[in-house]
Amino acid sequence: MRKKKYMGFLLAFALVMLCLTVFGEDGLLHALKLKKNLHRLMDMNETIREENEALTEEIGYLRSHVGYIEQQAHRQGLVKEGEIVFQFKENQ
Repeated sequence: MRKKKYMGFLLAFALVMLCLTVFGEDGLLHALKLKKNLHRLMDMNETIREENEALTEEIGYLRSHVGYIEQQAHRQGLVKEGEIVFQFKENQ
């Protein structure tokens, strides 16, 4: 009888420990969520790094190519003082 009580207690303890390991605050499910979040953040970081490199390259162009600056300004509809702009309709 005493052996059954001891086995029951041991089984209950093991079950509680298993539940805490899987579902606890720092359990396996939490670790999996953190790992997934880490991968998402690493992907976002890589995307931002690529955008930063492109912007750094564009800054270099803007600093060294006056024609590039004018081209970008014209694309945004800006014109120099005294500059004449011709607009042509496209054939439809």
